[in-house]
Amino acid sequence: MCVGVPALVLSADDSAAPSRPARLRRIDGFEFDADLALIPEAAAGDFVITHSGFGVAVIDESLAFEFEALLSEYGRRTMT
Repeated sequence: MCVGVPALVLSADDSAAPSRPARLRRIDGFEFDADLALIPEAAAGDFVITHSGFGVAVIDESLAFEFEALLSEYGRRTMT
């Protein structure tokens, strides 16, 4: 099963077109790189959903935290 992950955009490089490399941080603090070329409106400070190394949607902060809570609950239930 594939699941998107919510993350905060820390920075994005708009000079690397057509790619748009960015540094992101998951709610648990893990930082990673992704490409935001599919969501050009995303900017530093925005929350996005990432999947397979790409940002796929901009979401609001409350949805990001709700989504993360659901993922955590799902993980706890499947590990027992």
